[in-house]
Amino acid sequence: MKIMLEHRETATPYLKKFFEKFDVVSEGGDLCVVVGGDGTFMRAAGKHDAPILLIRDGAKGSVGWYSDVSVDDIGMVVEKLISGQYQVETLANKLEVKFNGRSSYVVNDAVIHAQEGREISLQVNQISNGRFERLTPKAIPGDGAIITGKIGSTAYNMSAGGPIVRDPDVMCVTFIAPDSPLRNSIIPARGSAIEIEVEKSRGSLLNDGTRAAEVDEGDVITATVSQQQLRVVTFSEKREDFSEKFGRVLRGKL
Repeated sequence: MKIMLEHRETATPYLKKFFEKFDVVSEGGDLCVVVGGDGTFMRAAGKHDAPILLIRDGAKGSVGWYSDVSVDDIGMVVEKLISGQYQVETLANKLEVKFNGRSSYVVNDAVIHAQEGREISLQVNQISNGRFERLTPKAIPGDGAIITGKIGSTAYNMSAGGPIVRDPDVMCVTFIAPDSPLRNSIIPARGSAIEIEVEKSRGSLLNDGTRAAEVDEGDVITATVSQQQLRVVTFSEKREDFSEKFGRVLRGKL
């Protein structure tokens, strides 16, 4: 089996067994083993299309939402991978974010954020079955907005008061510190495209926490649920259900 390895520097001591037992390649592997946390996982998901196995390294402040196993389980993980005793499951499809003629695929979220010390006003629209519809009666001023789906709804979206999304075909828009009576998240129709127009001021577009572009008045950012799947490696012996993962998130915030 050929595997790809992605890790943060603090996880280096845990990699020895993978180099001993597998053919480690930079690309084109059967799967990608990630040792670290959710940030490392998202970078790997953006880089590789292969199934991903996240192994939590226990770093302080790291939740490891996408992982059922930790570095204490590496011996078991290696044995199961060698014997083929693992499953590949689809978490959900990534979001496709289009801006300025370019497409990006995001795992957690796309965030439109105001410049520091300023507000940005955003108009939210929907295109469903070829029909254009304004979802906000006017542009909402504030610190910005988060576009997310099932995978990222428990991340920044939840911290901003947004809903936990369990439907893989649904997106939501959550405003960040809105200066408006409309403070609720918006869940557009399934299968639709979201358009967010910058009506006033400037800001930045961040895809999975990485600055992708600067946005200005009149710019439009479009998001849809893509056909690109995020697949993960799981083991029947070590499997956390949603409530267990959610519990780890909540404990990490206490």
